[in-house]
Amino acid sequence: MEILGYAQGGASKPDAVIKEVGIKNLHGAIHDACQTVGLHAIDTVFVGMGGVISDADAETVRRMLQGLEFKTEILIGIDHDIRIALAGGLGGKPGIALIAGTGSSCYGRTAAAPGCYGDRLCPASSPLSSGTTAGQRCVDRRVDQSTSVERESLLEAV
Repeated sequence: MEILGYAQGGASKPDAVIKEVGIKNLHGAIHDACQTVGLHAIDTVFVGMGGVISDADAETVRRMLQGLEFKTEILIGIDHDIRIALAGGLGGKPGIALIAGTGSSCYGRTAAAPGCYGDRLCPASSPLSSGTTAGQRCVDRRVDQSTSVERESLLEAV
């Protein structure tokens, strides 16, 4: 995989900043990334953003993209950043991604089972919602859903 353009911007997550600031930061980062490679038309967009866990969240982010100069009728994908991290980091292979910071999120997949979250098992205010606990619960759920061969690989990796 080759990265064509890269840029950084401020926060844009709808529940972290006011709407106008989030839009400005998101547009700025996309614009700057395109400028670094001289890209003037975007054929498709995929946005990974923390907190996108429902269709309503994805629609909020989709509206934030309005005003950018895209080709008409392009595909726009929007998903939670942890799924993007896992897919990009492992190229679609089974594994676990963990984001541990102010908020923690963990997501894992096996070859045979759909993904699961380790951070949705307890409320964010609980001490059990830490990155360590989220990661452990995701591993536990993956092991529970895996075949015996997959289980050995998962446990060896951990």
